[in-house]
Amino acid sequence: MLKFVGCGAALYPKLYNSNAYFEIGEDLFLLDCGETAFRQHYIAGHFDGKKSVTVLVTHMHTDHIGSLGTLIVYCYLKLGIRVRVVYPEPENLRTVFMLTGVEPEHYALYADMAESGETRVSTEFVRVRHHDVMVHAFGILLNIQGHSLYYSGDAGEVPERVLAQLAQGKLEAMYQDTSMHEHGGVHCSFDQLKELIPPEYRGRVYCMHYDGEYFERYRLAGFRTIEKLVDPPIDELLERK
Repeated sequence: MLKFVGCGAALYPKLYNSNAYFEIGEDLFLLDCGETAFRQHYIAGHFDGKKSVTVLVTHMHTDHIGSLGTLIVYCYLKLGIRVRVVYPEPENLRTVFMLTGVEPEHYALYADMAESGETRVSTEFVRVRHHDVMVHAFGILLNIQGHSLYYSGDAGEVPERVLAQLAQGKLEAMYQDTSMHEHGGVHCSFDQLKELIPPEYRGRVYCMHYDGEYFERYRLAGFRTIEKLVDPPIDELLERK
């Protein structure tokens, strides 16, 4: 259901930032907007013909919001679109915008999707363990026109309620950041994920946020992978106006 403009960890930029998106008609919805995301969306033409752009933010590490300010200003000045931004701690994000010159009239900021008046998509932000000292992180339970899924953002855990919903068949898909190596508990490790997810449920679990190109190992364990990214040939880039 979700598409991706990148699937790499912050320190594995070869695969670009792990940022997802989906579209409903002429409306574009982004899940995070890291350093490489605006470029990828622009190159792919994802803004063409769009009437609205909404960004759901999981946390404020730069591989998740690094080009958000640029995207907001581009949409406002070039497309006449005031981007909707959804984040559970809006005042913290407002401070980031203020310090980086993104003016209040450029965006509309909400703590939850329901506040924005959007009825086709509902969100529930779930606090997850990542880097609690400085950055609060959230996974997102999403319902997109009747389709339910979970998007972890960056998390060193899978919440019990998410595991329960997966087992009960209430989630069509789960997207979980998965590291082949240990990173001090800030990301879910491959070994941890194998312990948490029984084989019969793994076909609905997508690993993402890779710290290397371990796609085959994930698939052999029964999980699904994300590999198709936005990266057209250079001649297409040069032709783009």
